[in-house]
Amino acid sequence: RRPRPPPATAAEAMASDGNQRLNEGELLRSMYHYLPGQGQLYCASLEGGQPPEGAAARAAKGKPTPRAQPGVEGNARPDKPYASGTWYGPGATGKGLPTYDHAHEDYRGADKSTRNVALTGGARMPLSGLRVGGEGGATADAVRALSASSPGAPFLVYVSAADSSAAAALAAAPAEAFVALALAPGSEELARGGEAVVACARAALKALGGSVARVDAVVVAGAAASSAHWAGASALLDEGLCGALGVSDIDEAALAELMGACASSSSLHAPALFAAPLCARAARRRLCGLCRRHGLALLSTAPLGEDGTDADAELPEVAEVAERFNGVDARRLLCKWSAQRGVAAVSTRAEDVAGLWDFMLAMPDKAAIDKLAKA
Repeated sequence: RRPRPPPATAAEAMASDGNQRLNEGELLRSMYHYLPGQGQLYCASLEGGQPPEGAAARAAKGKPTPRAQPGVEGNARPDKPYASGTWYGPGATGKGLPTYDHAHEDYRGADKSTRNVALTGGARMPLSGLRVGGEGGATADAVRALSASSPGAPFLVYVSAADSSAAAALAAAPAEAFVALALAPGSEELARGGEAVVACARAALKALGGSVARVDAVVVAGAAASSAHWAGASALLDEGLCGALGVSDIDEAALAELMGACASSSSLHAPALFAAPLCARAARRRLCGLCRRHGLALLSTAPLGEDGTDADAELPEVAEVAERFNGVDARRLLCKWSAQRGVAAVSTRAEDVAGLWDFMLAMPDKAAIDKLAKA
């Protein structure tokens, strides 16, 4: 066997998974979907070494298609409830992959999957919550309502802007809430040197009125999230201002370059989180796959679409699913779609994310919502 040539750049080195030995295209073609709450890809080989067979595979072996029900003897996974949060269907590319058609994929009962996702460093980020601060952010009343709907259950509070409304919302949040702060230093601030990001973070915490002295995560956006300025972001961890770092508003190439720089420097802390307006129309599966390979959790800052139009109940793709769930509106269904694929979802209304684990989208529901990307 010919030896594998060395990568030309650090970014290319990071793009190669040491275990999978696959380039990005091969990885996308080999995967099915992600395991929510776990920082790993769900591939055909990950479930006990024996994945459930698709109709095409069974036909090739001359076997009939089973029609077992959940919990019934003969089910593909009798010791594991189907409500695991994992899709058994087309993967990231959506083309040329077998689709499983087990009868239990129509399961729409309570979702037993993990409600949080692990971040590098040991913290766990809830898969649903509220966006506070800025125009249209959730109010303090919304925070209290979400807290009352699930007493003691942690939820995510994403501070998109450190203003007075965000300060009020954080003051109403329970102690167990996971707080992530968005930070976007301007070019003039970055020109001052490495301390600019730390100074910006301290100013943001002060603007929150003393509600918090430290946040669970800081999501650094734009130029400050580039490899050229990442030393400033890394200082946030060194200064004890946050428990984890995240990035936002950078593309796949910039992310690969940043991860390569962190891997080659002992003084840089790698990000553990990627935030973006991921939604049904803009699922960005290629980006999601790249983040998963680097161990980054995902956060959707706009699960209903940047303008909220994905949740239009008149859209046939949404109406088709809403008919199957009496009392669950389109906004809640789309937040569930995001959380169930392992992408944390934050909204501005408590009712959009309350009770997301009371039900589970079945494969036909997921497929119908997926059509929004093609509309």
